[in-house]
Amino acid sequence: MTAPQHPHGTATIDELQHWVADRIDEVNAVIGVQQWRMLLDHTEGWPADADRIFERSFLPRCAEERDGEIAGHVQIHLVGEVSDADPRSLAEQLRSSWHAAGWLTAQISDAYFRADREDGSRLIVEGSVRPGGNRLVLIVQSACTSDGSLLDHLGQGLPALG
Repeated sequence: MTAPQHPHGTATIDELQHWVADRIDEVNAVIGVQQWRMLLDHTEGWPADADRIFERSFLPRCAEERDGEIAGHVQIHLVGEVSDADPRSLAEQLRSSWHAAGWLTAQISDAYFRADREDGSRLIVEGSVRPGGNRLVLIVQSACTSDGSLLDHLGQGLPALG
């Protein structure tokens, strides 16, 4: 179940990064995980390395384009170790919190939940019990933008070298 995506907002990349950071802070307030790591590079920790994580994260293009404009969003993938807690229960707490905040939520599998908004923003959490330790995977995706800062961030807005 997905909400329709409406790309081409006017938020800057900085504004979207702040929005993503605020969602991660909300997650921490609900379930108490204070230390997250970048999913594919566990050397980068959130919130201490937030700027570096944003720099290393990609800006996926939005599903729809209008009049040839490029639209993209900010997306962060984090993993949190929760060895003393049941990650499935924490994932359910997040789903419940997102639902109460007005997100359209769906259960994808046992401990895998997704929340969508009409503007294309999305939250995903998956809890897993693993031999090496219990963990949560969190994905936070902002709404789409076609603001010029997107092109600058991608390097496409820079002048050509002489």
